[in-house]
Amino acid sequence: MFLLVARIRGLQLAAMTGVATTALLWLVPGGLVPVPGREGVFALVWPLLPLLAACAVPEVMSRALTPTEIIAPRSWLRRLGTMSGALLVQLSTLLLAAFSHEPTVIIRNYVLYFGLAAIHSGIFEPRSAWAVLVAPTIVVWLLGTDLGGNPKPWALFLLPPESIVAATAALALGVIGLVVCAHPLNLRLALLDR
Repeated sequence: MFLLVARIRGLQLAAMTGVATTALLWLVPGGLVPVPGREGVFALVWPLLPLLAACAVPEVMSRALTPTEIIAPRSWLRRLGTMSGALLVQLSTLLLAAFSHEPTVIIRNYVLYFGLAAIHSGIFEPRSAWAVLVAPTIVVWLLGTDLGGNPKPWALFLLPPESIVAATAALALGVIGLVVCAHPLNLRLALLDR
Protein backbone atom coordinates (compact mmCIF):
# COMPACT_ATOMS: atom_id res chain seq x y z
CA MET A 1 0.00 0.00 0.00
CA PHE A 2 2.83 2.40 0.84
CA LEU A 3 4.42 1.92 -2.60
CA LEU A 4 1.12 2.67 -4.32
CA VAL A 5 0.67 5.88 -2.33
CA ALA A 6 4.30 6.83 -3.00
CA ARG A 7 3.82 6.31 -6.75
CA ILE A 8 0.56 8.24 -6.88
CA ARG A 9 1.96 11.14 -4.87
CA GLY A 10 5.16 11.30 -6.89
CA LEU A 11 7.51 10.34 -4.06
CA GLN A 12 9.08 7.61 -6.19
CA LEU A 13 9.95 10.25 -8.78
CA ALA A 14 11.44 12.41 -6.03
CA ALA A 15 13.54 9.48 -4.82
CA MET A 16 14.74 8.63 -8.33
CA THR A 17 15.79 12.20 -9.11
CA GLY A 18 17.53 12.42 -5.74
CA VAL A 19 19.51 9.24 -6.46
CA ALA A 20 20.38 10.42 -10.00
CA THR A 21 21.56 13.78 -8.68
CA THR A 22 23.67 12.04 -6.04
CA ALA A 23 25.29 9.88 -8.72
CA LEU A 24 26.09 12.99 -10.76
CA LEU A 25 27.54 14.70 -7.70
CA TRP A 26 29.92 11.77 -7.30
CA LEU A 27 31.06 12.17 -10.92
CA VAL A 28 31.40 15.98 -11.11
CA PRO A 29 34.77 17.39 -10.04
CA GLY A 30 34.87 19.42 -6.86
CA GLY A 31 37.25 22.05 -8.20
CA LEU A 32 36.85 25.06 -10.42
CA VAL A 33 35.92 24.56 -14.08
CA PRO A 34 36.16 27.14 -16.88
CA VAL A 35 33.02 29.19 -17.57
CA PRO A 36 32.13 29.10 -21.29
CA GLY A 37 32.34 32.43 -23.03
CA ARG A 38 34.32 34.13 -20.24
CA GLU A 39 38.02 33.89 -20.88
CA GLY A 40 39.99 33.07 -17.75
CA VAL A 41 36.93 32.83 -15.47
CA PHE A 42 36.40 29.67 -13.43
CA ALA A 43 33.42 28.61 -11.33
CA LEU A 44 32.19 25.67 -9.31
CA VAL A 45 29.62 23.43 -10.96
CA TRP A 46 28.70 21.00 -8.18
CA PRO A 47 26.82 23.52 -5.98
CA LEU A 48 24.33 23.97 -8.83
CA LEU A 49 23.55 20.26 -9.26
CA PRO A 50 20.81 20.09 -6.58
CA LEU A 51 18.76 21.84 -9.27
CA LEU A 52 18.29 18.44 -10.90
CA ALA A 53 16.70 16.99 -7.77
CA ALA A 54 14.44 20.02 -7.38
CA CYS A 55 13.08 19.53 -10.90
CA ALA A 56 10.84 16.79 -9.47
CA VAL A 57 9.15 19.22 -7.06
CA PRO A 58 6.74 20.75 -9.64
CA GLU A 59 5.67 17.27 -10.78
CA VAL A 60 5.00 16.18 -7.19
CA MET A 61 3.08 19.41 -6.61
CA SER A 62 1.02 19.00 -9.78
CA ARG A 63 -0.04 15.53 -8.59
CA ALA A 64 -1.06 17.06 -5.27
CA LEU A 65 -3.10 19.77 -7.02
CA THR A 66 -5.46 17.64 -9.08
CA PRO A 67 -9.13 18.60 -8.72
CA THR A 68 -9.85 15.35 -6.87
CA GLU A 69 -7.11 16.09 -4.35
CA ILE A 70 -8.16 19.70 -3.91
CA ILE A 71 -11.79 19.01 -2.99
CA ALA A 72 -10.87 16.26 -0.53
CA PRO A 73 -11.26 17.04 3.17
CA ARG A 74 -8.10 18.39 4.79
CA SER A 75 -6.39 18.57 1.40
CA TRP A 76 -3.95 21.17 2.70
CA LEU A 77 -2.65 18.66 5.22
CA ARG A 78 -2.24 16.02 2.53
CA ARG A 79 -0.36 18.50 0.28
CA LEU A 80 1.88 19.52 3.16
CA GLY A 81 2.64 15.87 3.93
CA THR A 82 3.37 15.07 0.29
CA MET A 83 5.74 18.01 -0.18
CA SER A 84 7.43 17.39 3.17
CA GLY A 85 7.87 13.76 2.17
CA ALA A 86 9.42 14.77 -1.15
CA LEU A 87 11.75 17.16 0.67
CA LEU A 88 12.87 14.51 3.16
CA VAL A 89 13.27 11.78 0.53
CA GLN A 90 15.44 13.96 -1.65
CA LEU A 91 17.49 15.35 1.24
CA SER A 92 18.21 11.83 2.47
CA THR A 93 19.43 10.73 -0.97
CA LEU A 94 21.47 13.91 -1.44
CA LEU A 95 23.24 13.29 1.86
CA LEU A 96 24.92 10.32 0.17
CA ALA A 97 26.96 12.85 -1.82
CA ALA A 98 28.46 14.20 1.40
CA PHE A 99 31.52 12.02 0.88
CA SER A 100 32.53 13.82 -2.30
CA HIS A 101 31.34 17.40 -1.69
CA GLU A 102 30.39 19.79 1.11
CA PRO A 103 27.07 18.51 2.57
CA THR A 104 26.06 21.90 3.99
CA VAL A 105 26.17 23.50 0.55
CA ILE A 106 24.32 20.61 -1.10
CA ILE A 107 21.49 20.72 1.46
CA ARG A 108 21.31 24.52 1.51
CA ASN A 109 21.18 24.76 -2.28
CA TYR A 110 18.59 22.01 -2.55
CA VAL A 111 16.37 23.79 -0.02
CA LEU A 112 16.82 27.04 -1.99
CA TYR A 113 15.75 25.29 -5.19
CA PHE A 114 12.93 23.46 -3.41
CA GLY A 115 11.60 26.75 -2.04
CA LEU A 116 11.72 28.44 -5.44
CA ALA A 117 9.96 25.52 -7.15
CA ALA A 118 7.35 25.13 -4.40
CA ILE A 119 6.50 28.84 -4.28
CA HIS A 120 6.16 29.01 -8.06
CA SER A 121 4.12 25.79 -8.15
CA GLY A 122 1.74 27.11 -5.51
CA ILE A 123 1.18 30.44 -7.23
CA PHE A 124 1.37 29.59 -10.93
CA GLU A 125 1.03 26.43 -12.97
CA PRO A 126 3.41 23.82 -11.46
CA ARG A 127 4.64 22.59 -14.83
CA SER A 128 6.17 25.98 -15.64
CA ALA A 129 8.35 26.03 -12.52
CA TRP A 130 11.38 24.73 -14.44
CA ALA A 131 12.00 28.28 -15.74
CA VAL A 132 12.22 29.61 -12.18
CA LEU A 133 14.81 26.94 -11.40
CA VAL A 134 16.91 27.18 -14.54
CA ALA A 135 17.09 30.99 -14.96
CA PRO A 136 18.86 31.81 -11.66
CA THR A 137 21.16 28.82 -12.10
CA ILE A 138 22.37 30.03 -15.49
CA VAL A 139 22.81 33.61 -14.26
CA VAL A 140 24.68 32.50 -11.13
CA TRP A 141 26.94 30.13 -13.04
CA LEU A 142 27.82 32.60 -15.79
CA LEU A 143 27.98 35.85 -13.80
CA GLY A 144 28.18 34.82 -10.15
CA THR A 145 31.96 34.77 -9.81
CA ASP A 146 34.66 37.35 -10.23
CA LEU A 147 37.79 36.77 -12.30
CA GLY A 148 39.44 34.90 -9.44
CA GLY A 149 36.59 32.42 -9.11
CA ASN A 150 35.30 33.92 -5.85
CA PRO A 151 31.49 34.07 -5.57
CA LYS A 152 29.79 37.44 -5.59
CA PRO A 153 27.58 38.26 -2.56
CA TRP A 154 24.33 37.89 -4.52
CA ALA A 155 25.22 34.43 -5.89
CA LEU A 156 23.62 32.48 -3.03
CA PHE A 157 24.19 29.07 -4.65
CA LEU A 158 27.96 29.57 -4.81
CA LEU A 159 28.55 31.07 -1.37
CA PRO A 160 30.69 29.07 1.09
CA PRO A 161 29.07 26.77 3.67
CA GLU A 162 29.53 29.24 6.53
CA SER A 163 27.43 31.94 4.81
CA ILE A 164 24.68 33.04 7.18
CA VAL A 165 22.87 34.99 4.43
CA ALA A 166 22.57 31.93 2.18
CA ALA A 167 21.47 29.70 5.06
CA THR A 168 18.82 32.21 6.16
CA ALA A 169 17.55 32.59 2.59
CA ALA A 170 17.37 28.79 2.22
CA LEU A 171 15.45 28.39 5.47
CA ALA A 172 13.04 31.21 4.58
CA LEU A 173 12.40 29.92 1.05
CA GLY A 174 11.95 26.35 2.28
CA VAL A 175 9.40 27.31 4.93
CA ILE A 176 7.54 29.70 2.63
CA GLY A 177 7.53 27.02 -0.06
CA LEU A 178 5.93 24.47 2.27
CA VAL A 179 3.33 27.00 3.40
CA VAL A 180 2.48 27.96 -0.18
CA CYS A 181 2.21 24.26 -1.08
CA ALA A 182 -0.23 23.67 1.75
CA HIS A 183 -2.29 26.76 0.89
CA PRO A 184 -1.78 27.48 -2.83
CA LEU A 185 -2.32 31.05 -3.93
CA ASN A 186 -3.36 30.02 -7.43
CA LEU A 187 -6.79 31.59 -7.87
CA ARG A 188 -8.15 28.71 -9.96
CA LEU A 189 -7.19 26.27 -7.23
CA ALA A 190 -8.27 28.51 -4.37
CA LEU A 191 -11.86 28.50 -5.71
CA LEU A 192 -11.94 24.70 -5.56
CA ASP A 193 -10.15 24.40 -2.20
CA ARG A 194 -12.75 25.12 0.47
